[in-house]
Amino acid sequence: MAYPLENLSDEKFQQLCQSLLVREHEGVQCFPVGQPDGGRDAILKDLSTTSGKFLVYQVKFVRDPNQIDDPRAWLLKTIEDEIPKVRTLVDKSAIGYFLLTNVAGSAHKDVGSIDRMNKLLSERLELPSMCLWRDDLERRLDDAWAIKWAYPEIMTGPDFLRAIIESGVGLDIAWRDSAVRAFLANQFQLDSQVRFRQVGLETRLLDLFVDVPIGITRQSTGTSQYESEFAQLCQWIVRHAPESTTAESEFSDARLDMDDVSSHTPQVGAASFLLTTSAQDEFRNLVLEARQAKENPRFRSTSVK
Repeated sequence: MAYPLENLSDEKFQQLCQSLLVREHEGVQCFPVGQPDGGRDAILKDLSTTSGKFLVYQVKFVRDPNQIDDPRAWLLKTIEDEIPKVRTLVDKSAIGYFLLTNVAGSAHKDVGSIDRMNKLLSERLELPSMCLWRDDLERRLDDAWAIKWAYPEIMTGPDFLRAIIESGVGLDIAWRDSAVRAFLANQFQLDSQVRFRQVGLETRLLDLFVDVPIGITRQSTGTSQYESEFAQLCQWIVRHAPESTTAESEFSDARLDMDDVSSHTPQVGAASFLLTTSAQDEFRNLVLEARQAKENPRFRSTSVK
């Protein structure tokens, strides 16, 4: 299963990785986030001896991998810059190095990022090393139920479905339904806002898209049922047109028998029309045709037949 790891901050992603390490290994020591740690986000000591030898774990998080042309190449370059810092740990009894990242590796033999990273680490470091890519972390998360609840930002729909089923379908259904609805409503509210931290800008997600206007094309040879549905569609658009349009004056019931009514149709967005509950209930047989608007070549309109 894929998890939305980018919902986490870089600090919380480091803590998530630390939680996965603690789950797998006893004796893992986790370093606080946001402090100079010398390339050590966690270490695993060999407690069976007094040699002081330890494994080093370092976390690298990319907030939005899609914004980087080649995140794998970026990671390789970043680790090259980190290698001198890791080498100093060898003198302090480090016997192994692990890199953990939310970047997805590629599996192509020899030329893929997984093999290239393994080659880079083995050639440049003087100790055993390995990179745990996004797939490695996600497979460890699949059965890490308690960790998912500790970081609910990465939970998916199937996770909540499992929680509902395991809690007993027949007990307190109304309470659970209310809790799930409240969580989803809050999550929807958070997701509906697009945040640009760098410039302090927040805007609604739907405001980033332009809804193309819808137009109506009347067939020259329509049946009585078609005429009835056509008139119903025209009346619906008049009722739901934006208040700023002069819908009633330009497009009234008295003019529904005109051969071409499309030029008098108030401007209503195609998506706004199709996504309303009333339109979905009333109009179940529609054909959408994307075309260049004759009235204004700057816009593309959606024609409804």
